[in-house]
Amino acid sequence: MHTPPRPVQLTWTTASERDNHGFVVERSPDGRTFAAISDLIVGQGTSATPTHYAWADETAPAERVYYRLRQLDTDGTATYSSIVAVRPKQRETSPVPLEMYPNPAHDLLSVRPPTGATQVQILDATGRVVLTLPATAGEVVRFALPLPRGVYAVKAGPETARLVIE
Repeated sequence: MHTPPRPVQLTWTTASERDNHGFVVERSPDGRTFAAISDLIVGQGTSATPTHYAWADETAPAERVYYRLRQLDTDGTATYSSIVAVRPKQRETSPVPLEMYPNPAHDLLSVRPPTGATQVQILDATGRVVLTLPATAGEVVRFALPLPRGVYAVKAGPETARLVIE
């Protein structure tokens, strides 16, 4: 039985940024002819601290593809990243459920996102997103909880779970 490829999760980090308007992800079947496949991923403008970015290619073909970033400055200047070749993995035959621990939590939380998740979001009691982190389904993400005590919702892909922070 053939299963379709799962999304390709692209991540990158900038050490610092200067007049960075943002990034556009480009894909190529042959490593020579590229086309934009994302909207603008907004940059930090000017920043002296590292910034982590993530974007999922939900339409990646099953065969090898090539990616690069087009970085746009606020003055319209564009520069390109190195080219990276990727062969998407096949989708898992059994779904991975959302898991998180400990719950109740204090200052640290570990989350294993479910199949299809590209990020983990924590929402407050009003439904407002208070924290978002990039994630890969099935891989544990550990992060500090810079949030006050209370009841929150953890959303990852199609699943949501209740989280208590003490």
